[in-house]
Amino acid sequence: MRKIFLSVLVVFSFMQGVNLYAQYDIPKQKEEKLGIYEHLDTIIAADIQLTGSDGKTYSLGQLVDKPTVLNLVYYRCPGLCPALMNGLSNVVKKSDMVLGKDYDIFTVSFDPGETVFLAQKKKKNYLRINSGQDVEHGWKFFIADTANVNKLLGTVGFMVKKSERGGYIHPGGIIIISPKRKVTRYLNGTYYPPFDFKLALIEASEGRSGPTVNRVLSYCFSYDPQGKKYTFNILKVSGTLVLSIAAILLFFMVRAERRRKKELIKEEK
Repeated sequence: MRKIFLSVLVVFSFMQGVNLYAQYDIPKQKEEKLGIYEHLDTIIAADIQLTGSDGKTYSLGQLVDKPTVLNLVYYRCPGLCPALMNGLSNVVKKSDMVLGKDYDIFTVSFDPGETVFLAQKKKKNYLRINSGQDVEHGWKFFIADTANVNKLLGTVGFMVKKSERGGYIHPGGIIIISPKRKVTRYLNGTYYPPFDFKLALIEASEGRSGPTVNRVLSYCFSYDPQGKKYTFNILKVSGTLVLSIAAILLFFMVRAERRRKKELIKEEK
């Protein structure tokens, strides 16, 4: 029983530490205007200019003609963006909606310093991963200059910040827009259930907006209140791992204790 009590105490202490960290982290992010601020029913300007992986420049008005998934990332991201794009890739495979016919995906880099070459490289990668899907025509990769990036991010409420260590501090999630460029749904995180994904696309095809159920956001970096800087989310990742291991150990310890008691009862009989 003493071991069980100590394990419970360790898990409780760790959860309190994570909670305190979150309390420091979230207010600063809001203060810095980081995250996703939903702008449902907003029409995205048709004159926003994007340069495709083919090297040609298009206006958003030329590009959007069906429900579209707006995937805002930067191609050299070392952490959240690959997970976000892999989550999107997985739901594309599982969904019975047909990419390129029922909907399109626009992956747009919000780093004005990135090049067409990086967009081409990413497209080739996901063309290989999603064999059988029309990635060639349905999943389009873009870059844009500072003015157009800022206009797009501001319109959809996707707020990012340049990191002192290089790269960007940014949230993870996708934005669904209608064929008339109206923002209709936000899906946060890196995992998208096929049903939610399909429903969001159907609503977008009808121009209907829907509420966001999961408002939990993930970030590439976390704010360190003592060092007054953003750091990579190693603490959150390792914290989740430690908490999971502690829970598993606690489960097996409780189970072992119950078995020991049963054996003692049998011996007494």
